[in-house]
Amino acid sequence: MNKLIFEGYKATYPLIEFFYSYNGNHYCNGLRLDNFNLINEERIGRVDMNILNRIYSYIGIALSIKLFAVNYFDEIEVKSIALTGAELDFFSRTLTAGFGEYRYINHIPADHQIKVISISAENFLVKARPLSLHDHALVCNGGGKDSVVAAEICRELQL
Repeated sequence: MNKLIFEGYKATYPLIEFFYSYNGNHYCNGLRLDNFNLINEERIGRVDMNILNRIYSYIGIALSIKLFAVNYFDEIEVKSIALTGAELDFFSRTLTAGFGEYRYINHIPADHQIKVISISAENFLVKARPLSLHDHALVCNGGGKDSVVAAEICRELQL
């Protein structure tokens, strides 16, 4: 079984570095926040650290998709936060569904699932708590048309 481990992140505005390990090798993905018009150091300083930790961890899980260039992973272990059952299911389904073309090209069975796991909440000082996003949305902009469409939908819904 191929398991990618999302170790955590280091946030030093404007750079966030996300750390991963696989098979004794270490990898880092970086994200610069100063590329986003509405994000600045002052605004980030006003956000609750528990929420910011979850957001950064969610982004790190989503960015793990870049590491599939190294290998196709059966499992992604998240060490930065404890995830709820619903969150584990969401990320497992999202990452699995996002690899349809990759699986086809590389002859990986279509029913092969990517499982996301995390350590139990007792091992964390910051406990997992569900976020209520009924009137807000977070759209990660990768520069493609999907990001623009998602942002336009959110704007129309006033999120």
